[in-house]
Amino acid sequence: MSDSILDPIELVGYHGTNIESARRILQIGFLPSRNRYDWLGKGVYFWQDAPYRAWDWAREYSETKGGDPAVIRSLVRIRRVELMDLLDYSQDPNWANHLRRTHQYLQKQTSSILPPNKISIGYHALDRLVVDTLVEDILKPMNINILAVRACFQEGEEIYPGSAIYNKSHIQVAVRETSLISESMLLTEKDF
Repeated sequence: MSDSILDPIELVGYHGTNIESARRILQIGFLPSRNRYDWLGKGVYFWQDAPYRAWDWAREYSETKGGDPAVIRSLVRIRRVELMDLLDYSQDPNWANHLRRTHQYLQKQTSSILPPNKISIGYHALDRLVVDTLVEDILKPMNINILAVRACFQEGEEIYPGSAIYNKSHIQVAVRETSLISESMLLTEKDF
């Protein structure tokens, strides 16, 4: 097994949804989300290595949208140069600095107020705008293609008073290019 940072990496992702949507996805493929509240920009969202967190989300989703919960397990294969990896802060380029500069750019370029994040209700319009602007409007014209974004998401409640550990924290991956997704399989209640 090669250990070069130039080698593609493989991530196991879990996508929570309901059974009807899952069957449609397995037939025609994933469609990237374009919701304004998606914090890592447009893409297909996965919980990395977290099938039970995806299952919890699928149950919540199914309660509001209807149908039975389901999870799709997929393999995501990507070259590091095509991944905006917010977990590896010292990598070059330093994505945090680029995102900060993009936010500053947007503040200067717009005459209106930027959309706010409303974290308490899971609405991340500002984060989405900053990520999408960096990826699509700044990097892409320079022939730098970011095909996925990965970050840690702190969510839920402190596991005890004063803890920095939260009960629903996870790593999330937004895959912008669906050709990176393979080996998808359906998981239902019997699998959990």
